Amino acid sequence: MESSKEVWDEFLKRYYWEEILELANQYPDTKSLWIEFGNLERFDMEVARELLEFPDGVINHATESLRGLDLPADVEIAEAHVRIEHLPELTLIRDIRSTNINKLIAVTG
Repeated sequence: MESSKEVWDEFLKRYYWEEILELANQYPDTKSLWIEFGNLERFDMEVARELLEFPDGVINHATESLRGLDLPADVEIAEAHVRIEHLPELTLIRDIRSTNINKLIAVTG
């Protein structure tokens, strides 16, 4: 399965519905929904791998899904963002190479 708005709709509703409602209640003071990489990996390993290899497209799908969810409150979270945390490997800054260009990595520092 590849990343798409529909895949992210299902993932967000299954794993992060309560957090999304909380985000809607605190919006616009809070604009970020933090996603645990491990949850995405458990949901769909292919999408998790795709996130690491093609982060721009996958995060765009996630953000589009988040902003388009039908929320019970009369709130529109049009400027909300998806953030990813706890990636599987940490990379030392001195170890970043050209192979890391356009990839999603976590660095220590």
